[in-house]
Amino acid sequence: MNDGSWRAWLKRSDVIQPGDIVIDGGANIGDFTTIFADKVGPTGYVYAFEPHPATAVQLRDRVPPHVQVIPAALGAIDGTGVLFTGGDSKQSSQFSSLVSHHEPTPIRISLMRLDTFLHSHCQDHAPIRPSFIKLDVQGAEANVLLGAGEALATGHAMWLIELWAHGLRVAGSSAEWVATIFMQALYHPWLIENEDPYQVEWSVVLKEANEKKEGAAVNVLVRRA
Repeated sequence: MNDGSWRAWLKRSDVIQPGDIVIDGGANIGDFTTIFADKVGPTGYVYAFEPHPATAVQLRDRVPPHVQVIPAALGAIDGTGVLFTGGDSKQSSQFSSLVSHHEPTPIRISLMRLDTFLHSHCQDHAPIRPSFIKLDVQGAEANVLLGAGEALATGHAMWLIELWAHGLRVAGSSAEWVATIFMQALYHPWLIENEDPYQVEWSVVLKEANEKKEGAAVNVLVRRA
């Protein structure tokens, strides 16, 4: 999720408060994770999912103690899967996906449903309730949402999600499928211009996502009204 506008907005906005819990799905080397850590402060917590082993090590070296790096991928099931990476170490640390692209190298990884994770980390005998969830998993976003039914149903969290139409199609889903999951849970999309989010219809988001070139994506803020 290479989007300076959303990073700049997150730094100056108050949507993430000290003491909050944030989920970073597809943290990579932590460009967003470090922002989340600054916003929640030492009284909050960030759970950063990064399944690529080398990248997870880099991420751990960058983050403070109130960030837990989880060497697993969010998905539709609890179990194992295959992560496809670039052919060299430099590329692998920057690009990895549960979807096969351009003859990549496979790595066996752990998979976890978001709902399972939230139930495994309880507060007062109830699943933790993140206030913000970032999701950038290179085309596997629909699978993550299938494993996040309870999290979606609560309506508590705001989501920042990458819609990469080409990657979603390769994974056997689509931007329309992702949008439908959010619409059924009564979430509305926001795009950003000049570091200021503005609400749009899902049809606008889908048109923009599907018109992007193969390697480009649309990043969308999603929240209940």
